[in-house]
Amino acid sequence: MSKQDIPPRKKYALWSAHGGICHYCKEPLRYQDVWIDHILPEHLSKTPDKLAKIIEDYELGADFDIRDYRNWLPSHWRCNLGKSGSIYDRGSARFYINIARSKVSAAHREEKRIIHSLKQDKLLGSLEIALDEGLLSKQAMHAILHREVEMPSDVVEPIIITFGLNYFDLLENKSRPEWLDDYDPTDYPVICDLLERELVEQLKSLLSCDFYYPEASERNGETLSVRLAFLNLNRSEVSKFKSAWWEILEIASYSSIYGTFDDNIPN
Repeated sequence: MSKQDIPPRKKYALWSAHGGICHYCKEPLRYQDVWIDHILPEHLSKTPDKLAKIIEDYELGADFDIRDYRNWLPSHWRCNLGKSGSIYDRGSARFYINIARSKVSAAHREEKRIIHSLKQDKLLGSLEIALDEGLLSKQAMHAILHREVEMPSDVVEPIIITFGLNYFDLLENKSRPEWLDDYDPTDYPVICDLLERELVEQLKSLLSCDFYYPEASERNGETLSVRLAFLNLNRSEVSKFKSAWWEILEIASYSSIYGTFDDNIPN
């Protein structure tokens, strides 16, 4: 993992945990200027025997990972320039690693907070879209956000159904929608929007429950995949769903796909 390959959430968590300060010059460090310094240089990963010997000699522990917060410090690129790929002596390396180690817990907490915040934003965005599109009632929206959704005792979370179709098979299907002939086959995004809308309208006419998008539909130019989350789903109603081009790819619990339902609901 090169400096550029470190996930942004880890880069931000490291910068935040160290108080936005460059560990070399002790001056304020803007996030956009962060350069992650590997205390034990990254090139050692290419010589695992040498790396293992240094870790042993420096008494860093068998679980020490040079691609981890314990080996990272935030710095200005200019402050890190002089060090380059040189290897600190034992005393210096342990000194800097102890500084890094003291911030590991804070970095992990910050990373967890970032991920949790992103999950909240994703769910709230999905719910807002569902509300605007008329897929979810305001009462159900309120119930979800306040964890007051009343469900049967044997159903404690939404059911996720994934619908899919092959675009090129659809174009060749004699039973395809009549309106499709009015569009240029190369208008893939527009046709996908219309297909999704038609799917949603069909489901609204069949089902008595509320549902919403837990994520954006997946479009790769050849297939179209749509995931919907259903509240208080009556599975006998789902059996009435018929389509010459859509097929149900998967029916699963919310937690089996996204983790526990509570972890994705804002407090």
